[in-house]
Amino acid sequence: MLKHKGTLYIAGGGGLYSITKNRYKHLIKGVFVTGLVKNGDTVLAAAQNGKVYKFYNEELYKTISLPITPRKKTLCYGLAIDGKQRTWVGSWKGIYVLDKSDELLAFVSLKNLSEKDDAKIIDLHIDSKDRLWTTTSAHGIYKIDNFLESDPGGIQHKMISYKREAGNPKSLTSNIIMNYEEDNKNQMWFGSDIGIVSYNESSDDFDRLRYQGKLFDKKIMTLKKDGADNLWITTINDGIYVYNLEEKTFRHFTKTDGLISNAFLFGSGYYDHTEKMMYFGTDEGVQQIDLSKPFEEKQIAPPVVTHFKVNSTDGKSTIPAYSAPHLKTISLAPDQNDFSISFSALDFTNPEKLQYAYALDDGPFKIADLQTAYFTNVPFGNHRLKVQTLYDGIIQEQGVSCLSIYINPLGTSAIWPSSSICYL
Repeated sequence: MLKHKGTLYIAGGGGLYSITKNRYKHLIKGVFVTGLVKNGDTVLAAAQNGKVYKFYNEELYKTISLPITPRKKTLCYGLAIDGKQRTWVGSWKGIYVLDKSDELLAFVSLKNLSEKDDAKIIDLHIDSKDRLWTTTSAHGIYKIDNFLESDPGGIQHKMISYKREAGNPKSLTSNIIMNYEEDNKNQMWFGSDIGIVSYNESSDDFDRLRYQGKLFDKKIMTLKKDGADNLWITTINDGIYVYNLEEKTFRHFTKTDGLISNAFLFGSGYYDHTEKMMYFGTDEGVQQIDLSKPFEEKQIAPPVVTHFKVNSTDGKSTIPAYSAPHLKTISLAPDQNDFSISFSALDFTNPEKLQYAYALDDGPFKIADLQTAYFTNVPFGNHRLKVQTLYDGIIQEQGVSCLSIYINPLGTSAIWPSSSICYL
């Protein structure tokens, strides 16, 4: 998907479509179009039939047929135009290089692949640092440095291969690389069928993106940057995640937030920086998101205690459910210093986005497991439990809820609070 001269071009299994205002045109029919790139006044489209189509003002003026062998389909996927006006076409076989007259200049096989292996190239990208990145659906990523001055016929030996390495957290999460994006600070990001990695130039390896403390392991369909340091991430069935590159925080949007679908299409996304409009293809049509409007901040109430259980042998081990939300202070016997506390913000719209962090006294905040904090062998004396709500990993501004806990010294008994104690 891309926009050129006010026209939105959408490629896919149905061919190639153009949309200008409310006018639709079906430019290519009966073939799966898999790659789009613009070059000056021209739009190029690559298709699975081994052809590259060139359009001017939505009119087809040239069709380029790449060599096809009887035993292997060409299956073109990625397109890139370099500074010398050469066209690089990724395919299931390798990379075709066309000169500025669209004549075949060279064919490049991927390094370390035998003749029996399909290259399975998904896309090509020439970045701001003169590097060619080749993403594949089986063999990870290939990189070529100092790309522009390289001889296309001899670049195979310059290829650096990156693959998933079992047990190496600095390698790719998968060899099936679905897409890429170069952000506004020229950082390269790669989406796979198991999450996202960013290229670490200083160590020549990759950092894995994490969400709520765990590996972000969604199947990524599209990566697109906007004009405000956000990386937009579409998934196969879990809506859109928006990662703020500066703050390193996430937002998550699904149909409950107004999307037309949670299922997004592979490689189908475009950001129009002029109109500040984001476009994504879904199984229900094209999702448009107006980024000129600010994010709507969802406000979540501070958490309340929903359950307080004491591991005790005296037979009285649980605060009654009707009293738990009213707790502000609690006094326990010496043998009641093992206990668990559950809490909730009482918001059930998107419960999967909620997390809770807690801290006892001056200790660090920890993410609660299943909305519950567990404590053992708490020493006698006064303690202060602090709990805060996180929505999509972002701390809510309403502040921290507090519960004062007093563990009685030896020789005393617990004093249980009444329901008349004020709310948190």
